Amino acid sequence: MSEPASLSGSCLCGAVRFAVHGKLGPLTFCHCRTCRKVQGSAFVANAPVRRKYFELLGGAENVTEYQSSPGKWRGFCRTCGSPVWSRRADAPDILRLRLGTIDGDPGRRPVAHAWVTDKAPWFEITDDLPHNVGHHADRRDDARLSRLRDTASGRSSGTGGGVCVSAPAKKKQADGQPEVAVKTGRPHEFADRKG
Repeated sequence: MSEPASLSGSCLCGAVRFAVHGKLGPLTFCHCRTCRKVQGSAFVANAPVRRKYFELLGGAENVTEYQSSPGKWRGFCRTCGSPVWSRRADAPDILRLRLGTIDGDPGRRPVAHAWVTDKAPWFEITDDLPHNVGHHADRRDDARLSRLRDTASGRSSGTGGGVCVSAPAKKKQADGQPEVAVKTGRPHEFADRKG
């Protein structure tokens, strides 16, 4: 089996540049209130990527992270404000990339809408993708989403990962914060940055 082609991406001003040397996970549209606020739109298109496949090519000094909720940080360019990724303490090996930052075709198509109970009242979902409605999820769609996540991640059960669900934390720093080691091709890491 051949290696997937690398993807490249950047923020609006081009200061933060990255590459993905592997497949992205399932592309989802998240309608939660926080994602809508950070994007300034009806939803965010995002996909998980394992940290080992993510390489920050430039602009490490331009990345700022904001802790938007306990255990969840959102990374953005401090110059232009472009959201680039989010990360969770309970899934330290995963970044959720904002697909608007990818140059070209990410090689994925949307598989679901998440948190539709938080959906903007002025936006109507008109496709037939499954809906994860948050706390009162349609069990048929939850099962379908679990299968999609498991297929994309190589797992066989619906435990963790993917759409607003994460696997248990594997590694933490001494202060309890998740270890943040973004592969940069140089010794710089984000481990000392906190929300």
